[in-house]
Amino acid sequence: MLNRFNIILFSCVAVLAVGGSVLTAEAATFQLAPATGVFRTGETFTVNLKIDTMSQTVNAAQATILFPKDKLEVVETRKEGSVFNFWLEEPTVFAADGKVRFVAGAQAGVSGGALQILNIVFKTKTDGSAIVSFEDAAITSSDGTGTNLLTGLTGAQYTIVTAQFIPSATTTPVIFSTSTPSSTAPIVPPPQITRTPVPGKGLPGKPKVRADLYPDQAQWYNVSAPFLVRWELPLDISGISTAFNREANSVPPAVSEGLTEGKLVGAAKDGIWYFHVRFRNNIGWGETTHYKISIDTAPPLPFTVDVATGLVGDNPHPKLMFRASDALSGIGRFVVRVDNGEVLEGTDGGYVLPAQPPGKHTVSVRAVDRAGNSQESLAHIDILPIPAPTVTFITPFLTANSDERFIAKGLGTKGNTIHVALLDQREQAVAEGKTEVTENGEWVFSLDKGIEKGEYSVKVWAEDARGAQSFPLIAGGVIVKEKPLFKIGAFEMSAGQVLFVFIVLMLAAIISLWYWLKFKEAKRLLRYGLVEYDFAKMMDLLEKDIGELEKNIGGAGEHTGEEMLHYMASLSETVKKIKNYLPKEIGKMKE
Repeated sequence: MLNRFNIILFSCVAVLAVGGSVLTAEAATFQLAPATGVFRTGETFTVNLKIDTMSQTVNAAQATILFPKDKLEVVETRKEGSVFNFWLEEPTVFAADGKVRFVAGAQAGVSGGALQILNIVFKTKTDGSAIVSFEDAAITSSDGTGTNLLTGLTGAQYTIVTAQFIPSATTTPVIFSTSTPSSTAPIVPPPQITRTPVPGKGLPGKPKVRADLYPDQAQWYNVSAPFLVRWELPLDISGISTAFNREANSVPPAVSEGLTEGKLVGAAKDGIWYFHVRFRNNIGWGETTHYKISIDTAPPLPFTVDVATGLVGDNPHPKLMFRASDALSGIGRFVVRVDNGEVLEGTDGGYVLPAQPPGKHTVSVRAVDRAGNSQESLAHIDILPIPAPTVTFITPFLTANSDERFIAKGLGTKGNTIHVALLDQREQAVAEGKTEVTENGEWVFSLDKGIEKGEYSVKVWAEDARGAQSFPLIAGGVIVKEKPLFKIGAFEMSAGQVLFVFIVLMLAAIISLWYWLKFKEAKRLLRYGLVEYDFAKMMDLLEKDIGELEKNIGGAGEHTGEEMLHYMASLSETVKKIKNYLPKEIGKMKE
C-alpha cells in the first residue's frame, strides 16, 4: 500500500514540478554500476544507481532496490552529485527486508545517458553470489503528464570470496555492459594468443586502436560502462603493454601483458581519459598510441530563464534571457520550445521568440552539453491580445463552385491586418485570406475562389504591425448550396434535388405497379370463382335433363311425348348456355 501511495504522490509532484514542459516521452532505464565484481568478505564497495533517459527529459524517479541481507549490508546511502535536488522520500534502508527505497525529483527536466541518482555503500558479510535487483521503479517524463518512461532495469551480480582467497591475476570477471540494459550478453575479454611471431624488419608501428563504446576520439560521451579496446595484431608482435589514465602522453611500462587483440577496461569516471598501448617484437618496443576518451555523464548546472520584455504583456516577441554552464564538456546548444510547437535553436545569452498568439504559454529552454546531457528551465508567459475587430456583414448563402464570392465587412483599428478563415464542421480552415483596415477604420474582405457545398463558420482576428494578434471571434455562418440544374423564376432545383425527385417518382411507380398487379390478380381470382360456380350450376341442370331422358328411354317413366320434347328443348338450351358462357368468361379472365 505504501509503495502504491508513493507512486501516486510522486506522479502528482512530477506534474506540478514542471507545469507543462513539452518534450515527448519515449523511454528510460535504471542501471546499477558496476554490474559485476569480486569482493572479499568484510570489504566495502559502492554501487552507483544511474538513469539513461534515452535522449528524453525527466524530472522524477522512484525505486525499491533489493539486496540479499545474508550476503550484504548497507553501510550508508549518499545523495552527493545526484541530479535530483528534492526528495519526497529520503533514501531509506530496510535492513530486515533487504531493501533500499527512495522517491526523488528535480525542479526542471534533465537528460543524459548515465545520470547520477544515488550511491549505495555495501559491506560484504558471507561468501557466495549476491544479486542486487529492483522490486519496483518508475521514471517520470517532464512533459507535465507524469508519464512513466521506464522500459528497462539492469541489476547487478557480485561474487563474495573469503578474505584468504585472492583471485588469480589471470581471472577476469565477466562484466555486463550497462550501456545496453536490455541485453544480457556479457562483455568477454579477448583471449590470450599463443603463437610463434615472425621476425620483424624494424620496430613495431603505432597500434591502430578502436574503442567499441567510444568510437570517436573528438566526441564527448555520456555513457560510463565497461568497454572493449581492440587493435590489429601484426604477425611479428610478441608482446603488448597498456595503460589507462588521465595523462595524455603516458607510456606503458616495458613489461608485456601477453598477446591479445584487445583489452576489457572497467567503467571510468567523468573526465578525459587516455588508453595507451604499444607493441613489442624481436627488435624492441615501438611507439605508443594514445587513444582519447572523453566522458561527461552530468547535466549542465541548473539555470534560470528571465523574460526581458516581461512575463505579461502584448509584445508578441518575448525576449528570453538565459545563460548556462557545464563543468566538463561545455554547452553545445540550447533548445527552445513553446508549448507543443516547433523546436528552435537558441544561443547562450538569450533568444527572441517568433510571434506568439495571445494567451498563456510555457517556454522550455534546454541547455545541452557536448556529451548530450541536458538541463531544462521553464518560463511561463502571458501574451495579452490587441482589440478584436467587429464584423458588420457576411455573405449568408453561396452557390458551390460558382462565380459568387464570399464577402465580409467590418470595423477595426487603422493599419491593422484582418484575417478571415472559413472553417468546416471539424474546425479546419478550408479557405482563408487577409485584408487591411482603411484610413476610416473599415475593412472589406472578398474570397477569390469558390467553395464546396457545406456549412461553414467564419473566424476573424486582427494583427498589428508587430505581429501581435487579437483573440479570434466566430462571426457567423455561411451555407453553400449546390448549383441548380435548372431554374424557373423563383423555383430552382439542384442536380441532387432532381435526382431525389426522380428516385421518389420511380419508387412511387414501382409501388403502384405492384398494387395494380395485386388488384388484377385478385379480380381474376374472383371471376374464376364465379365462373366455377356458374359452370357447376349448369352442369347440375344438364345432369338433371339427361337423367329424365334416360328414364323415359329405358321405359321406366310415364312421360308423354310433349314432356320428352320439353326435356330435349331444356337440354339443348343448357348446352347453348354453356357454349356461349364459357368462351366469354375465359376471355375475361385472360384480360
